[in-house]
Amino acid sequence: MRKEREGEAICEGERRDHGGERTGAENEQCGAGEADAGGGGDQVSRALPRRPGAAETDSRRREPERWRWSVGRGEQDRQNWTERPTCHSQERVRICQIFAGIEGPELEKCEEAFTAAFKGLLDAEINYDERSHLHDAFTQMTHSLQEMATAQGSFKVAFPDAAEKMRKVIMQLKEVRACVPPCGLQEVARRFHCRGCYSTVCDLPLDCPVQDLTVTRGHQAKFSCTVNFQLPQEEITYSWKFAGGGVRTQDVSYFQDLPQARGNLARIRPVQPAHRGTFSCVILHDQLPLARLYFFLNVTGAPSRGESELQVSFREVLRWAPLEAEMIEPWRPSLGELLARPEALTLSNQCLLAAVAALASVSATLVVWMFFRWYFKGN
Repeated sequence: MRKEREGEAICEGERRDHGGERTGAENEQCGAGEADAGGGGDQVSRALPRRPGAAETDSRRREPERWRWSVGRGEQDRQNWTERPTCHSQERVRICQIFAGIEGPELEKCEEAFTAAFKGLLDAEINYDERSHLHDAFTQMTHSLQEMATAQGSFKVAFPDAAEKMRKVIMQLKEVRACVPPCGLQEVARRFHCRGCYSTVCDLPLDCPVQDLTVTRGHQAKFSCTVNFQLPQEEITYSWKFAGGGVRTQDVSYFQDLPQARGNLARIRPVQPAHRGTFSCVILHDQLPLARLYFFLNVTGAPSRGESELQVSFREVLRWAPLEAEMIEPWRPSLGELLARPEALTLSNQCLLAAVAALASVSATLVVWMFFRWYFKGN
């Protein structure tokens, strides 16, 4: 996974990292946290103890989920936020205040017990698509702890039980898919990190290694723009480019668009020396690149003169010959085929064969009778 630089992952900090601007998704997520700053906020980002998050270095490879927000009062509190190694969890304090009172030594013990109980879940990583299930489980757990605290239960018993239930919930979630090297932005392998509440994808380059293809002049070349990892089901498009002059490169500045090429398959026929160079295919999802594939086409030699003339003649025949519609004709077996293939003697064929035999017998009898009549009449 991409190594992140350390820094407090709160909305105020993120605004500084992004030059004072946030994306629409960030505004929605931060807004939800800021609106709840006085009343609890997001359950997932507050239920577990936290360490300083990582600042955003690549928004597509690391995507903060529920942004943490400052609940300090005044400039001194904001300074304390940047100095403390972990965030102060308002929800955790609220639960402990119900268990142990507003203040006193028991409150500190309660917070320490909460941190110790959930310490084993801090480094959990889940499938990105399962994050909503995790959020629901944390919300339910928080409500259960509040009810137990109201009922004068013991936090020494409640916290370990709640942590064990959460561990079982996490174990039942779908596993994180493994990264498939060597390249590509693999959204299906995106994982959600419980520590810091952010997601990451595989730290692989978009550019795939160049594939070499050698084709004889006059033959055809085929390129298949496919990858080994699963692509999204919808909004997938392919863009083809070409860098001519026999150059073998991955530098995008050398390439020019090939608007005629569409889809994940491309074919060149007949291949000519001018086609020698690098072909590039970009797989896009909603106009964002997922992978760039490269094919270096090396054109060698030339076909024999006879082969070239035969190819030209064949193409001329295909060009001028009338196209006949393909028709499926019923099978009409001959008498010999009927006698040679017993399985062909169906009921209808048997009746037809009997009728033909009867007609032949009558015709032969009639011919013999007419012959004898003519013979005796002449005598």
